[in-house]
Amino acid sequence: MKTNFSAQKRHGAFSLIEVMIAIAILFIGTFAILDLISSSLANARRIQRPMVDAAVVLSYYVGITNKFDYGTISGNMSEIMGKQYSDFRYIFSSSPAPSDPMGTNDLVQLDAVVLPAAGQSREVVSAATTLFFDLGHATRGLGGGLMHR
Repeated sequence: MKTNFSAQKRHGAFSLIEVMIAIAILFIGTFAILDLISSSLANARRIQRPMVDAAVVLSYYVGITNKFDYGTISGNMSEIMGKQYSDFRYIFSSSPAPSDPMGTNDLVQLDAVVLPAAGQSREVVSAATTLFFDLGHATRGLGGGLMHR
């Protein structure tokens, strides 16, 4: 009587290769799920943190008077945007445009920088610069003659 040992052995267990392939597939699936969870947590953190743009500071000061005295103003972003932005501060400055140090073409350079509130890092969160034509600083007419105020 002959018995077939290979057929009996095959029904009893998995081979080492089969087990290793199953473990590899399990790890690939697990790491794919962990990557999805990690990216969704990072996106949730990004949504919870208020986004601050220095252009808001520029538009705030341009919208108030439309005239600028040269100098620097600083304050807390909560003054402009509400309490949820109290973790940020701003620095707004206006000066003659660098291309016109004498101030003859009436261009004013407006700069705004948003930083974390005092005591936190000094890393710039947002910065914006623009040139603005300001009639309040006009000194010459279109023909080059002096204007009377």
